[in-house]
Amino acid sequence: MTGLPFAGFSAASAAELFGPYGGEVTFNARFRLEHVDQQGVNRTADANTARIALGYRTPWMGAFQAFVEGEVVESLGSARFNSTVNNRTTYPTVVDPDTVELNQGYIRFDGFPDTRVVAGRQVINVANQRHIGAAAFRQNHQTFDALRVTNRSVGKVTVDTFYSPEVHRIFGRRSAAGSFNTDLAVLNVAIKPRPEIGISAYGHLFDIDDVPAQSSKTFGVRLSAKRQIGTWAGTLNAEVARQSDYGNNQTGFDAGYYVLEPAVAKGPFTLRAKVAMIDGRGDAAFQFPFGTNHAFQGWADKFLNTPVG
Repeated sequence: MTGLPFAGFSAASAAELFGPYGGEVTFNARFRLEHVDQQGVNRTADANTARIALGYRTPWMGAFQAFVEGEVVESLGSARFNSTVNNRTTYPTVVDPDTVELNQGYIRFDGFPDTRVVAGRQVINVANQRHIGAAAFRQNHQTFDALRVTNRSVGKVTVDTFYSPEVHRIFGRRSAAGSFNTDLAVLNVAIKPRPEIGISAYGHLFDIDDVPAQSSKTFGVRLSAKRQIGTWAGTLNAEVARQSDYGNNQTGFDAGYYVLEPAVAKGPFTLRAKVAMIDGRGDAAFQFPFGTNHAFQGWADKFLNTPVG
């Protein structure tokens, strides 16, 4: 199973269009081609899709600013793929369904010292997006109806937290799986004691009404470090996390996630090694229901959920 995405172009400009009202227009367009040859399915899939996102960001009104963005995804030519909502079930699945929807719509408030408050539908990318991200590999990006607060008032510490009652997923609004009713509470605390060292600790409480088996609580620590060794630049990323049942999940489990990623670089060349371990057992496993999973588990959609075996 293989995929081949191609990006188009993006731009943010044209504030002059609004004359004395000011503000900023945002525009993003992307063409994407994905070919899938899947064992066990007689046909191959070819998905040619286009995504256009058009938005407007207001000028600052005191400590307030607003942003709204619409999104259109459309298949081009004959849709020889299963988008999950187009009834082409004899083809392999490519989750880029046609859709027209509000992608983002939020109000930002910067009235407190060293603090940003964002309320409304928004893209949320936390840290490296392993656990929470927009899943922008797909045309329809994942967004959160959320209240998010980011604070940097304590030295070199950044506190990032949000609560979300609904998540709009990559499947689009026509799909039964297009949104999840949730109680998500997330806290990420990051500190840089030195410029070359970053440490963050996080806690995720995911109570997912629509898929109780995915409800979980996760606590973890992430480390990133870099050091110059002569003419070589060395880096190290490491992460340890534990996940267990939470909320309406009726399956008791406890699973781990471990990452070790050293690298050395010289000039344009980088040598990197990475080991990642994800625990699973016969009836449950460590899952990443809201992560940008293609970046970590490959383009083949078959590997986005951790097998429970």
